[in-house]
Amino acid sequence: MGDTAHVPASARCPDQLVYACLGERRRAMSVLSRLLGRGDTGEDLVIEAMRKRHLPDVLAIEEAAFTNPWTRAMYVAEMDNSGVSYCFLARDGDRRPVGFCSFWRILDELHINNLAVLPERRRSGIGMTLLDFVLNRCAGR
Repeated sequence: MGDTAHVPASARCPDQLVYACLGERRRAMSVLSRLLGRGDTGEDLVIEAMRKRHLPDVLAIEEAAFTNPWTRAMYVAEMDNSGVSYCFLARDGDRRPVGFCSFWRILDELHINNLAVLPERRRSGIGMTLLDFVLNRCAGR
């Protein structure tokens, strides 16, 4: 899996997925994006592998997004479980952290553990772009 992906804003519309994938997955994501009423901020995103140095930013998003947030120790445990656990951070065009996704990949299964976007940035396609990245770039590797 690559450590960083640039996701142009022009690629984030409901009927166009960022990464090539099989038809069924593409149709499912398109339907899901329509159901969620995803908008588009018109900005580029960078999705990169989360590192321990990113934890203050991730924990700030976590605190803003959830009433029962994960702790730093929980994220460290996830990041130390290499080969099974993966975490990615989304940054906007100004490199500000705006969301993240953590998941497990075991054999041919993918389990999303956590997905969050800053509350003020929700419904702008960031969560959908993260989910799309995970499903299309990370699931099959």
